[in-house]
Amino acid sequence: MTFSFPSEGGEPGHVAVATVGEVVTFSLRTRSLAIAKSRNGIATAYLERQWEALRSGPAPLSHKQVVSLSGEIYRLFVERFGEEPGGAETWSAVTAFNRAAREGRIVAALKLSTENAENGSGCA
Repeated sequence: MTFSFPSEGGEPGHVAVATVGEVVTFSLRTRSLAIAKSRNGIATAYLERQWEALRSGPAPLSHKQVVSLSGEIYRLFVERFGEEPGGAETWSAVTAFNRAAREGRIVAALKLSTENAENGSGCA
């Protein structure tokens, strides 16, 4: 789990990688009490949203929401693969990922991105 903290009070922004177990631990990377309180508040609010989402379970999507999401995925695929669709290995990986997603084996979904098209991964 990662937390992104904005720059404030003259200190640069900070991305903290948290260790999650019975407790969540990470560094606030500041000596300022005010900034530490602010970053702690950001992390606490994020964690509370995550816990609530876990307690609530998956939310049902309307047909309109499903169509909208499928359109976003379509545009990402066209942007990433429109000019050069890639080889069989790429599409085998896409097929395997889709199968794993349908079977519920994807714990944290990858972020599809056109930014990584140069290195061939397409995922962030």
